[in-house]
Amino acid sequence: MRFPGDDSGLSLGRGFATYLRARLQLLGIESQEALVFLKGKLLPLVVVLGCALITYLLVLAALISFLGKLLAAFSKHPLLGWEIPALLIAALHLVALLKFKNTLSQQPDEPLFEYTRAEIENDRQWLHENTPAKKS
Repeated sequence: MRFPGDDSGLSLGRGFATYLRARLQLLGIESQEALVFLKGKLLPLVVVLGCALITYLLVLAALISFLGKLLAAFSKHPLLGWEIPALLIAALHLVALLKFKNTLSQQPDEPLFEYTRAEIENDRQWLHENTPAKKS
């Protein structure tokens, strides 16, 4: 029974709303800080990856050129040159690509979020058992 002037239910609701609003504001502030941090790390990461890729490609080109000259020096066949080492290195990269593609496409041994899914299923069963049936 509610008495005039009894605002206990309303103040509880206001308190919860204030609490929720404060938590959401804190989440927003922390998200902005994380975004600024990530933006500061993104450009250096792109530069490092770009430099690493260019370095790798230049070393690969030099290796192919060196192996082609070496092959041409040891073999007097006019068709042997840089193409053979290039194809061998490409085949090596293709094997690595297929190996890592298979690794990436494998399903995990254990299902992801196993405990969370179990808890959600338990909650769903509890709600189904404890929710009164609607009368039509």
